[in-house]
Amino acid sequence: MDGGPAEVALRVLLRDPRLRPLLEADARASHARGTPARRRDVDRLARRVERDTADPVFRVSGLR
Repeated sequence: MDGGPAEVALRVLLRDPRLRPLLEADARASHARGTPARRRDVDRLARRVERDTADPVFRVSGLR
C-alpha cells in the first residue's frame, strides 16, 4: 500500500455491506494521521448504502 487515495464503487459496497465499517475505520485513521479525508463524502456514502440496502427490505416487508 502506498497510502494513496482509493476508490470503491457503490455497487461493491451494496453487494457486501461488511465493507462499509472497514471503509469508515480507514477514513477515521486517515483523518487521525492528518490526511485530508473527506468525511462528508464517507458520511454521504454511508447514508446512500443504508438507503439502498434498506429500501428492498422495507418493500418486501410491506413497510413501503
